[in-house]
Amino acid sequence: MISIVIPTWNGRHLLERSLPALLHQVDSTTTIIVVDNGSSDGTCDWIEETYPDVRRIGFPENRGFSAAVNEGIRAAGTSDVILVNNDTLAEPEWLNRLVNAASTYTEYHMFASRVLLMDPPDHLDTIGDGFTIAGFGYKIAWLHHDDDVPRELREVFGASGCAVYIRRCVFDRIGVFDEDFFAFGEDLDFSFRARLAGYRILSVPDARI
Repeated sequence: MISIVIPTWNGRHLLERSLPALLHQVDSTTTIIVVDNGSSDGTCDWIEETYPDVRRIGFPENRGFSAAVNEGIRAAGTSDVILVNNDTLAEPEWLNRLVNAASTYTEYHMFASRVLLMDPPDHLDTIGDGFTIAGFGYKIAWLHHDDDVPRELREVFGASGCAVYIRRCVFDRIGVFDEDFFAFGEDLDFSFRARLAGYRILSVPDARI
């Protein structure tokens, strides 16, 4: 089983595009969980009316990215988890390619998507996170043209929380995201802790979002 966890805050207009793209790809083995951070735009009611099969968790206030995804991770029970931002648009085979990579490369424990910008759509946001000896994290291939970055499997230091597959065993060992990171930096911290625990992270070039 796999659970897709989507944190959102006043993002109904974004979910109107991102949810259909995901729902076209899921089957009975996949659950979508939307965690709403106290939105005032009617997100939870809209999901209940439009997509009753999507599980909804609502906070009364905005508790930040980390708290939202942590609630979704706990709600997912024992399943593996895919985190997805609400402002994404998954390409048609994105989910299958992440799942296939996880099934094939069992020596890896997290799987980073190839994340492109929405505008311009032929430039990259990230294919994974790097970390310098000076202590700074960075997005690998940020703002590079998609055609200029080889489309090959490669091990990376970390994975962006924007679109990442994480095996349940990682949470069982190192815990969830640090909620001191309200937003930004929480994924790099999580990747760092995962690496320290001996887990490996693979960038999957054909899992495009």
